[in-house]
Amino acid sequence: MEPGTPRRYSVAVVEGGALVAKYESVPLRRLLRLIWEYRPRILALDNVYELARNERELAHIVSMMPDDLEIVQVTRSPDGSFHELRSLAAELGIEVGSKLTPGRTAYLAALLAERGYGSRIRFVENKTRIIIRRGRSVGTGGMSQFRYQRRLRAAILRATRRIKERLDRSGLDYDLVFRKSGGGLDSAVFIVYAPRDKLYGIVKPHHGRDIVIDVRPVYSSHIVFEAAGRQASPRRFLIVGIDPGISTAVAAIDINGTLVFTESRRSLDRQEIVSMIYRHGHPVLIATDVKPAPDMVKKLASMLRVPLYEPPNSMSVEEKQEIVEEYLSRSEVRVTLDSHQRDALAAALKAYQVLEPKLRQAESHVARLGLDIDRDAVKAWIIKGASIAEAIENELEKLVNGSAWEEVVVKRRRVQRQEREEGNGSPVNERLLKTIEELEAENRTLRRRLRELQETIKRLEADYWLLKNEFEKTVEVERRVAELRRELEQARRLIDELRRENMEVLKTAERVKKLSIMAGRGQVVIGARLRRLSREELRSVKNTFTTLHGIPVCIDEAYNAAWSDAAEALVREGVAFILLPGDSMKYAGVFEEKDIPVLREDGLVIDKVGELCIVDPAAYIDAARRLEELRARRSRERRVSKEDILKLFREYRLKRMRELLKDADLAADELPC
Repeated sequence: MEPGTPRRYSVAVVEGGALVAKYESVPLRRLLRLIWEYRPRILALDNVYELARNERELAHIVSMMPDDLEIVQVTRSPDGSFHELRSLAAELGIEVGSKLTPGRTAYLAALLAERGYGSRIRFVENKTRIIIRRGRSVGTGGMSQFRYQRRLRAAILRATRRIKERLDRSGLDYDLVFRKSGGGLDSAVFIVYAPRDKLYGIVKPHHGRDIVIDVRPVYSSHIVFEAAGRQASPRRFLIVGIDPGISTAVAAIDINGTLVFTESRRSLDRQEIVSMIYRHGHPVLIATDVKPAPDMVKKLASMLRVPLYEPPNSMSVEEKQEIVEEYLSRSEVRVTLDSHQRDALAAALKAYQVLEPKLRQAESHVARLGLDIDRDAVKAWIIKGASIAEAIENELEKLVNGSAWEEVVVKRRRVQRQEREEGNGSPVNERLLKTIEELEAENRTLRRRLRELQETIKRLEADYWLLKNEFEKTVEVERRVAELRRELEQARRLIDELRRENMEVLKTAERVKKLSIMAGRGQVVIGARLRRLSREELRSVKNTFTTLHGIPVCIDEAYNAAWSDAAEALVREGVAFILLPGDSMKYAGVFEEKDIPVLREDGLVIDKVGELCIVDPAAYIDAARRLEELRARRSRERRVSKEDILKLFREYRLKRMRELLKDADLAADELPC
């Protein structure tokens, strides 16, 4: 701004070190129009308060400028120190006279800002943090506890999706970080780049039993000085790896593969990440370790106007550990990294490994040509997508278009003005001068058109990545739909099976109902059924009948590995009688020895339903007869045994008497007469 003149400025438009246009005594309204017309990347000043008297007025003026415009105060270093414009110009090798004109000051400010000098200013907007979390803690428990946890995670996921849809509809800029878990989300945080009052009617706090939604405004100072887009000397170009999440990590290496810094912190937003990066250098590439890249990383790359690197496939934990451990051992760097910092560094190293062959090729090409140009800048051009030839030409153009170019342009304009004033210009010169002016105007128009096309390309690339992301999401949805269809088919088969089982249960219930009526009338007797003779089956049946005393028992399969123990247990229960199939009657003696009658089930068992055996009441009569037979036979066996013993005793006594008599006769014969 010219001293003593309110709101009038000298303007110099510089591109690649060359003076494109120059304007004197420009009012503020025209300055704003020129900014929108030329769409520069940087607005350079030697004092930002030349635009306004205070921060509030400065914020109002800045709000009328393009959003992507960087405002740089070239006389302020990133560390907070101030330098005169003359000393800064001397660092660039530009000799400044005793007095700096406003036009010369404007040109030097633009040239210094383009070379990376100064501090960028930004007005930190009030941010709002939306936190979605569980309403209460979940302790240890069984299956019910797991179901409750899944319900909470699903509720947090639904709330997150609902808030995301509302923010998308409102057009507010935001970052979303969350912690995934089985069946949903454990927590989610939205960082909305808007004051709290902008969210009224969009998101409101909620404190429920299951989930809590906190809406907290984040306040900060009005104006902040940051490192400019490029550092002063030496410039350091950075490849930056980002691992977003509840705890976000940032790691940067330079384009020679040297570790610059790593840092992780909870709830880092994009503005804080940008400030962190610019404190260490100038970003030329943003890298992530997953494919597709998270939305926050995409927005950050777009905000910094640098390319985004995604690996062909999401990197596994083993791959990230291997690449980081190999790098640290090779470079002998002693740092302690948490898991987030490791993932961010792995992303940057993966991107560098992909680019390294081409960067080495460019370095050897520059060395072979013997050019004295900034090799790191050439590599930075290549990372941004330029070929080796284009990168070298861009740096050579900076050497050709040095600070002397301004003198040439100013001198040419002075000659043109003198010729017009003196009237000595020939018609040929007039036509040539007119042609030059037309060409210059056309050049400016074409440059503006080129910038517009470049912006269009960036927008189309962003749309492409969004469409690609949507396509991948569609593929994921189709895969999920296929899985759900398979699960639905399995569920249908299960339902059919359950229906069949239900029909069987209904039929069984109907049979049991009829049999119960018949039992009540005395037409049938309900007994217990053992599918096989075992202690386990016996315990199961006892749970149904409580006691088996006086109840008939049907046994489908009498013999098994442990049937004798089970038979003894069954005898101890005091059952009324036992019914066996025809092929198992050979085991009847085990029970009849204990006075438990055994009958053949043919003609006596009417039906079998589960653990119930439906028996003809006539079986009790047969069982009673069988029991009488057993007892009569046992009684006869006992009597026969007594008579036999008496007979044997009598025979023994008779035999003994005969032997005694015989011995007596022999003794008499031996006596003397």
